[in-house]
Amino acid sequence: AGNSPWPDAYAPETLRLAAVVSRLRGDYAQAATFADEAAMLAAEISDRWPAAVGFARKEQGYLLLLAYPEDAARAAEVVRLGLAHWPPKLYPAERENAIRDMSLYYLAAGDDNAAREVIQTLVAAPMTPEALERNIGYGLAELCRIFLAFPPENRPKPFATWMSRALELAPQAITAHWNTVRMALEQKDDAAAMRHLQELYALSDHPQQMAGTLQSLMEAFPDRTV
Repeated sequence: AGNSPWPDAYAPETLRLAAVVSRLRGDYAQAATFADEAAMLAAEISDRWPAAVGFARKEQGYLLLLAYPEDAARAAEVVRLGLAHWPPKLYPAERENAIRDMSLYYLAAGDDNAAREVIQTLVAAPMTPEALERNIGYGLAELCRIFLAFPPENRPKPFATWMSRALELAPQAITAHWNTVRMALEQKDDAAAMRHLQELYALSDHPQQMAGTLQSLMEAFPDRTV
């Protein structure tokens, strides 16, 4: 169609939408396959849209993490390859998000050193060891947030370790406490849930946000006391 290299002028976008549908169905492996195909097609139009491959690989990396958390290094490598084709001045905020995602995947793979190197590239000045470890904690908390949506039996094996390390390395991280509240409620430990919820309130500067948090917990766990 026109100058399109494919019969379907919207082929990459069609595949990306197919990936979204598969993800919503819980078929993350198929979603990752569609995203991979979209990225390969996007490479054919990279002269017109230089960031196309980077965007597609960013999406594929996330889907690979969901599908194969035990092989998270593969997700990190996919994002790294996408970044190599992503000009730094194009969509810089989204590109930075892709770099941040890559650090999460290295953490999921157990490669903290690679994660630290990636995190350091996000800021110009050298980070202190304390700041780096705190950011490792933030990353682990984010990984836990992602996999809390999965049934306990489908979570990655290091999940419990990620939870405890996130609180240890980033005790001020709201996401880490939020995860702990949800875990306590899931395990029907109301006392622990209330304790962490109080810590969460102490850390938050946004009462309205906390009200929303409480409402979401009540909806997710209608049989628990929060």
